[in-house]
Amino acid sequence: MSAKMGDTVKVQYTAKANNEVIYSTPEPVMLKIGNKEVIEAFEHALIGMKEGDHKMLALSSDQAFGPYLKELVMSVEREKLPKDINFQVGNILQLKQEDGFPLLVTIKEVSDKAITFDANHPLAGKDLTFDIQLLNIVV
Repeated sequence: MSAKMGDTVKVQYTAKANNEVIYSTPEPVMLKIGNKEVIEAFEHALIGMKEGDHKMLALSSDQAFGPYLKELVMSVEREKLPKDINFQVGNILQLKQEDGFPLLVTIKEVSDKAITFDANHPLAGKDLTFDIQLLNIVV
């Protein structure tokens, strides 16, 4: 039996960027193909795989988390930010946009006058390689 759209499958995978492991599933992961729980290209790679199959999947940044966009980096004056937050480079914050929707940002730079936030996905602009093993098709 081959995996198809709508199937629930159990997989293990390792993700690399620039030949460096950035994530490896510590335990098998269950996901439903088509539920957008992972990158679309990853889901499509599962289609047609059989239990026990391995597949290498190479994705350009455009197929993964998109290009790195400089316009998503913004600097905000400290006086416009809450005083009770300890801003540290590398921390991830959830900000509320003007339309009320949440926006995850990474703190890129901290100074006495301003904080620089980056709203790009941490993997934006990076080509990724996945080593995927389909363990079970749960259906």
